[in-house]
Amino acid sequence: MWVLHQKLTPASAGRKLNQDHAWDDYITPEVLEAHPDYLAVSRDGTRSKLGKGVKYCTTNTELVDVFAQGVTRWLDGNPNQRTASISASDGGGFCQCPRCQPLETKDPHGRPSYVLALLDFYNRVARIVAQRHPDRILGALVYYNYMY
Repeated sequence: MWVLHQKLTPASAGRKLNQDHAWDDYITPEVLEAHPDYLAVSRDGTRSKLGKGVKYCTTNTELVDVFAQGVTRWLDGNPNQRTASISASDGGGFCQCPRCQPLETKDPHGRPSYVLALLDFYNRVARIVAQRHPDRILGALVYYNYMY
């Protein structure tokens, strides 16, 4: 029923809601090398490393635009895909810059939670992508240290 409510065809028909880890998919390493400010900042001030599992500064407006452009390009090139994932890379290492820190909260167990930062990022990307692809659905994971 949920699949039908979301206007998706069942996975048995060859379609699914894409929600896998996808941050490695939409911005090239060359762009990240040219714009290290797109990368997450750790508590000690160092930037996230390039490569698999990259983390971004989700409050960087330019990064949000570039990421959304990457998703839009992917959807343009895959017209038969009804959905695209915008899920964060697996693992920790979320941004600790002065703009991102206020979005960090504590979960019920007293551990850091990044749900506000991720949902804000997901929503801003979705609004931009929807301008060109209002009929497509973006999927994203909400779990681990961004579940509460």
